Amino acid sequence: MGRVAKEKKLEAFCALSLNSEYKCVVIGEGPMKKSLKRKWKNVEFIDYLNSTALAAYYTHADITVFPSKTDTFGITIIESIACGTPVAAYPVTGPIDIITQGKSGYMDDDLSHSVKECLKLPKEGLPSFVDDYTWEKCSAIFEQNIELIGWKKISKK
Repeated sequence: MGRVAKEKKLEAFCALSLNSEYKCVVIGEGPMKKSLKRKWKNVEFIDYLNSTALAAYYTHADITVFPSKTDTFGITIIESIACGTPVAAYPVTGPIDIITQGKSGYMDDDLSHSVKECLKLPKEGLPSFVDDYTWEKCSAIFEQNIELIGWKKISKK
């Protein structure tokens, strides 16, 4: 879900489609979409979706795969878990800050292993930690971080 670009490491995701048990879907637009679509015939590519349609994809998916190793956060991880769908990812900054290993997803240096383990997780009762990511709480975290590096506190006037 999102921008179909090199930094998203979608080749790693598309390679999962070589396992005939998986139906892989990429949702979004971007500079790599055409080349990925030509190379990976067994991956379904869908254009951007509105929020309701996207939430339906998250909800009906068995898991969401987050293949990037460089995204600094990964809002799609929060969106997925909020819809009750666990996330398979690499154990890197972003996923390790959000995913609860073995509960809301699974992380491993081998993405296919992350997927296999994630598929074993029950979707029912997925942790509702997403409440920790309201705008107010994110702003407070941001303020704490800039204080740590010595910047002046933001005025709340």
